[in-house]
Amino acid sequence: MKIGICIGLRQELLRGDMDLIMQAKKQCDCCIVASEQEQLHHLKKLLGYDPIIRFVSIAENANSLTAASIAFIEQTAKQISEEATLVWYIRPEWVSLLEGKTVIIGGEDMTPFNRVAEKRSCCHRILITGWASEGKTTLARDLATYFQIPYIPEAARVYMEEHRLKDEELTEEDFLAFIRLQNELTDATHDSVIISDTDNITTLAYTISYASDPSVRAISADSIEKIKREMQIYDWKKIYVLPPKNTYVNDGLRYMKQADLEVRNKNFNLLIQLIESYGFRDKITYLRGDFWENFVSVKQDILQHLSNNEANY
Repeated sequence: MKIGICIGLRQELLRGDMDLIMQAKKQCDCCIVASEQEQLHHLKKLLGYDPIIRFVSIAENANSLTAASIAFIEQTAKQISEEATLVWYIRPEWVSLLEGKTVIIGGEDMTPFNRVAEKRSCCHRILITGWASEGKTTLARDLATYFQIPYIPEAARVYMEEHRLKDEELTEEDFLAFIRLQNELTDATHDSVIISDTDNITTLAYTISYASDPSVRAISADSIEKIKREMQIYDWKKIYVLPPKNTYVNDGLRYMKQADLEVRNKNFNLLIQLIESYGFRDKITYLRGDFWENFVSVKQDILQHLSNNEANY
């Protein structure tokens, strides 16, 4: 097990601090974020959605970090896993205090973290999509948190968790409800940049996939046409897709007969064909890196868009 540890965060949180946290939680199995209580309260509100983060309260702020606090954090990490490899994600000024330990140095971006992009007349919609278990939800939420911009959740997941439904239990009415809720969630956002986890085209791909599987409750050709009529197709400026490669996680809701990589690749190709059929071929970017590389790639694109917006405003 690999545990990333983030310490020495500035009292006024900067993007460089959040860069270190994002890198730690995307490169490690668990991430400890240690800070004084007031800032920790703020960080819990921002990042409490991610179960791999452990928040640890220490007495000192970023200007007075001590060896005692470092020892306390190490002890906390051992309680998580006695055999864990610890990696410290820090700014350069803390290197001497962590001599002999494994460190990743960063945190150079001095932009205030809470600077929110101003609203513009043109909405830049970004879609993160792909088949299940590839990390698209975490990526979308992390980007929305990092830039403090609206995050549109996957309506199907929201609906299924609320109604305690499994994939193989879904009916025509459930799929219609997915589409209507996705429309509602997307229509409610008007900011200059938004991040969406999945969309109606992705839901259509799942519908078609399940319609061809006799193990799933009957979804007829007529059902598919009804669903198409309910769909709103949004003007995605960029569509980032995650090809199948990760372990298919059984979360209690997913249809595990689709866990086989060959089946997932078939469904993924169906999704790409549908995205292209709706005129988005030129908007697609494939994310083939690890979790951190994918985050950095999309982050740089958003930064470029925000920079262009400010230059043209």
